[in-house]
Amino acid sequence: MISSGQISPSKEILFENCLFDLVLSSDGDTVYLQTVDTSFTCPENYKVGDDFDDISEDDLAKMEQMPGWGYYIKLDSGWNIAFHEGYTATETYPESGSKVDWIFRRKD
Repeated sequence: MISSGQISPSKEILFENCLFDLVLSSDGDTVYLQTVDTSFTCPENYKVGDDFDDISEDDLAKMEQMPGWGYYIKLDSGWNIAFHEGYTATETYPESGSKVDWIFRRKD
């Protein structure tokens, strides 16, 4: 699932010893890349499983909500960290104890 309103075929790839889901456009361009692999660390030093309390205040100020999909923070590196909260993915705002559920990049 690329966003709350888009589902596209993906394939799993291994890159630098981390598993990623990759979505390509019809012309072969990467439109979405995500991982739940806890061994991947983005340039801002966040990884899947990090606690909400470990996210910097500056980054938390960038939190956005996509109903039915989750909360995410677009990082300066172009990567995003995301939280899935409750049954609806946005049931509650992330808080202490919430964990980064996945890390992704997408073509805007």
